[in-house]
Amino acid sequence: MLSLGSSAAPATAAPGPATIGTDGFARFDVTADAGATAVWIEVEGAGLTAADVVVRLGNVNQTVTTTALGAIAIVPASGSTLSFAVALTTGATPDIAITVIDAVGTVLSSTSYNLTLVDYRTLPQTSAAAVGVPSALAATGLNLGIYLAITLLGGLAVAVGIALRTRTRKLVTA
Repeated sequence: MLSLGSSAAPATAAPGPATIGTDGFARFDVTADAGATAVWIEVEGAGLTAADVVVRLGNVNQTVTTTALGAIAIVPASGSTLSFAVALTTGATPDIAITVIDAVGTVLSSTSYNLTLVDYRTLPQTSAAAVGVPSALAATGLNLGIYLAITLLGGLAVAVGIALRTRTRKLVTA
């Protein structure tokens, strides 16, 4: 049974405004005080199921379960700030509710959002393998590919010049 916050419940800050990244994920930071035991991320919309919803805590996908109204992820929480990201595998404008509860089911805070999200798979994503591996440009500030191309073209021009000079000498002396 759930009960709305009582005077005995520790205060938990409601999530701040949601931001939607260029990768299609809506991001939320949730502060769960020491009395909090779980955060519910509910994503509700017509026809949405767990297969349509991705919930991440940090960069780790969370288990999402289908509900009568959409989907839910329940994540353990205690005395920390949690960074969640929510995305869809279909375009929709779901209601997203973030609820922090304690061990007996008392709602410590609850905030809802109505956000328009697109299929995140259609947007550029940063691959996990590429994170932390700087390119030559990022590591040195130089675009080494351009310098390599210029060097190869210069070498080719010198080789052609030598070949033409040699051919010209043969024609002149003959």
